[in-house]
Amino acid sequence: MSNEEIDELDKILYDYEQKSTNVIVIVSIRENLTEDNFRQYAFNLANNWKIGLADKSNGLLIIYSSKLRQLEFVLGLGTEKVLTNEMFDKIMSEKIRPEFKKSNYYKGLRDAVAEVIKVWQN
Repeated sequence: MSNEEIDELDKILYDYEQKSTNVIVIVSIRENLTEDNFRQYAFNLANNWKIGLADKSNGLLIIYSSKLRQLEFVLGLGTEKVLTNEMFDKIMSEKIRPEFKKSNYYKGLRDAVAEVIKVWQN
């Protein structure tokens, strides 16, 4: 992604957090992970960073590796009632995968974030 695209995503995430207190963090991994330990790394990162407010557990980590072609959503416990696995499966198949296959990571992530925000606001 370009610096401008990263800045635009940052602004979307910051503005949403200011309006809602819900926290979305996107992380791109370039480390030497394997497919086997990518998911565990994502959970450990989310737990160590303590994304979201402690009393609401309202954080969401979106972590991806273009090298491994892996992406994980890690939810705070307070978000799991609204942001369901079925919703994330739909976002993956309709928003992220088509764009990631074209190496358009920005559009895939931007569209996924927009969908998450839409669902979270309802």
